[in-house]
Amino acid sequence: MLIERKTVRETLGEYELDAETLGVGELRRYLNTVWEELRTPAGRESLKRQGLPEDIAGQKFEEFFFVEPSGAALVDPVSVLIGMLITGAGTVGKDLWKKVLLPRIEERYGKKALKARKTTEKKAGDELK
Repeated sequence: MLIERKTVRETLGEYELDAETLGVGELRRYLNTVWEELRTPAGRESLKRQGLPEDIAGQKFEEFFFVEPSGAALVDPVSVLIGMLITGAGTVGKDLWKKVLLPRIEERYGKKALKARKTTEKKAGDELK
């Protein structure tokens, strides 16, 4: 069962990147690499062990999450928004971020490479066109 896209973006958070360690492009490339690893049999088994649906990785990363410069990026190019685009998968998406993706980023680049800046909520008008 593949999860369908939803029309509302749910922001997981705004993060500050350590410019010396990690940029937005590098973060996107690394998350896509991790996502591809999750599509392998070992990756699917890892998802299963963590109580996450194995078929999540059947979709493309960009169909599940978004990573984009935040509004502050106009003056602060190291701010990034990370969020989900998925219907009925709020808990799954958040768990996937907290249990799999964020720990992999911290393992590779260090805990200071990506720091939560503030918690943001879903806003009216954040609908996809």
